[in-house]
Amino acid sequence: MGIISDSYTLACDYLRKKMDLDFSVANVLQSDENHSLTGGVSMPLGWEKIGCNCKLSVCKRYQLERMAQKFNIHLSNTIVVGDTVSDLCMIERAGLGIAMMPKDDIIKEKSDKVITSPDLSTIVPFVI
Repeated sequence: MGIISDSYTLACDYLRKKMDLDFSVANVLQSDENHSLTGGVSMPLGWEKIGCNCKLSVCKRYQLERMAQKFNIHLSNTIVVGDTVSDLCMIERAGLGIAMMPKDDIIKEKSDKVITSPDLSTIVPFVI
């Protein structure tokens, strides 16, 4: 289980460690030798490798496919949760795409399940 985000590793890695998750993928804030942030960002991209139309700094579909392969999980057995159009390529590719408090109508339409509550425990019935 992990995090694929177009946010920053600073936040995602913290959550990954706190929640004892297997991985996190996000944009990396660059720092210098004194560990001061430089303002640069390293983006994992991925869309250019698979021809995805998202063109985002983190192609969530590419990262989903990469992590599924790394952990030897068939894509039909993956579950993803998203809330915006930036999650669309991942939601469409996963075995089960869940829109949680979706901010975009297209996410509602393309997801297998829609959850309108901010309570993460509402995902549990879909996972077990």
